[in-house]
Amino acid sequence: VAVVGGEKIPYLRYRARLGQYLDALRAQGQDISPEDEGRVKQELLREMIVDELLAQQAERMGLYVSDAELANAIQQTPAFQRDGRFAQELYFQAVRFTFKSSPEQFERVHRRSMLSSKLKALMFRMAKVLPAEVRDEYVRSGGALKDWEKRQGEFEQQLRQHRALDTVNFFLRQLSTQVEIRS
Repeated sequence: VAVVGGEKIPYLRYRARLGQYLDALRAQGQDISPEDEGRVKQELLREMIVDELLAQQAERMGLYVSDAELANAIQQTPAFQRDGRFAQELYFQAVRFTFKSSPEQFERVHRRSMLSSKLKALMFRMAKVLPAEVRDEYVRSGGALKDWEKRQGEFEQQLRQHRALDTVNFFLRQLSTQVEIRS
């Protein structure tokens, strides 16, 4: 369905994720119009492309996901547990029928997703704001100084998150000009 820097995002993986997402929405009782489905398709493809871009960049930066990290993440997944413990037969069944994949393929895709998440987490941790910036931005956004003491922590967290998202988006725009993306 797309190629990012020479790495293919297979149509079957895209369809499987789309099916899972739409099934989850329907299970929550949501009606999905054709327009909603079209929007979901576009957002999902964009998300898969971004994850692949970030995974490739993380590899270039020397980040990796160890076998132990991958195993731990899989074992902690509620869908693969019975009575709070990892159940290998549930894992194999879910991978085959829900994810329509082999365990090896699932683990490779999951490792890349974790790698992408590692880079995002690193960028979020790097997003810093100075205390004076927080107060100035709070006032600039219309916050009342009488509420400053009460709202400072929450506002600082929101500002840091906004700064991190801006950083990630800037980073993605830069990457997208350096990596060939075809869809």
